[in-house]
Amino acid sequence: MSDYSIRRAKLSDIEAVYAIECAVYNAPWSLDSFEFEIITNPVAHYFVVEYEGSIIAYAGIHVILEEAYITNIAVLPAYRQKGIGTMLLSHVIKHASKLGATYITLEVRTSNAAAISLYKRFGFHIVNMRKNYYQDTGEDAYLMLCDKLPFPDIDFME
Repeated sequence: MSDYSIRRAKLSDIEAVYAIECAVYNAPWSLDSFEFEIITNPVAHYFVVEYEGSIIAYAGIHVILEEAYITNIAVLPAYRQKGIGTMLLSHVIKHASKLGATYITLEVRTSNAAAISLYKRFGFHIVNMRKNYYQDTGEDAYLMLCDKLPFPDIDFME
């Protein structure tokens, strides 16, 4: 994983983040939404993964006092199953913990077994279901919670 680097997203990354969003999701956020999140929103913290000079993944998290909420995690399809999602999730969790978050929530499609498995490895558990959450398909979402923060300094890549 040493060829991959994670850094805070900046204005010049918005187009690349949006391109990943469009490649990964059927109902992508708008370019304006990412501009607001990355540049303006004071509670938003977005990170990108770079590989060989290209942005191949991103994640966003909102942190308000002790609460954190993962907005998005997306990895380009060609780079999946390489530990990038794990690395990125570890990074945003540690970042939220350093900012004082004591718990993190997220929604995930009920059909997304790979993501659910990843989140469970990090201590997330299903606490509720949001019926018809996804507008593009009407699919339900699980509301997942990790309330084991702050994490000790653990390497989740093991």
